[in-house]
Amino acid sequence: MSTTTEAKRVTVNCPACRTVNPDADVNSKCSDCGEPLGVAVFQHSLDEIKKLTERMKEATAPSFNTFNGFGTTLLDYRERADGAWEASRWVVAAMFPLVPLGSYIIRPKRQENAYGRTQSYFEVLGRVPLAPARVLRVYALLLLGLAPLVLGFMNSSWVNRTLGGPLAALAMFASIAWGAYVIFFRIKNDSKAYKPKSS
Repeated sequence: MSTTTEAKRVTVNCPACRTVNPDADVNSKCSDCGEPLGVAVFQHSLDEIKKLTERMKEATAPSFNTFNGFGTTLLDYRERADGAWEASRWVVAAMFPLVPLGSYIIRPKRQENAYGRTQSYFEVLGRVPLAPARVLRVYALLLLGLAPLVLGFMNSSWVNRTLGGPLAALAMFASIAWGAYVIFFRIKNDSKAYKPKSS
């Protein structure tokens, strides 16, 4: 008793004339020029395996997720000479960095924005020692970002008397904007890492 296995059929472009050939397998020929499509079908299979491998790597990477600003995330991105990036993993609350957990070498891939949330995808290449100077820098930036807001709140009566209502409100708004800039841009510092490369 013999059995036959049906070859998987895919859509590929002819390597010679670039004609799109739907429903092709390793034994097919181009519908336009007659060129064998076996190599193109094989390359398609390799590309699919590569995509699956990349998705598996992302699924098995350490958790760097936050929910409503609470969880763990990468901060303080620094580009390395080899083209990879180094970033520190922190426990955050309302995106305020609380405790450093380690430092990683990563290869950024892409960022996706959905429902007001940014999801970063990257490949973890290894770990490196957590530099005390970089930890202190994050805490110093946090202090720098929050100081105007905290001082303004603690001295709100004096600010109102000195600046008056409209100017006092403007000063408070500026303090909030400054704090958000420091926390989300200066401390996180990931915009260049995920910026699309110009070809």
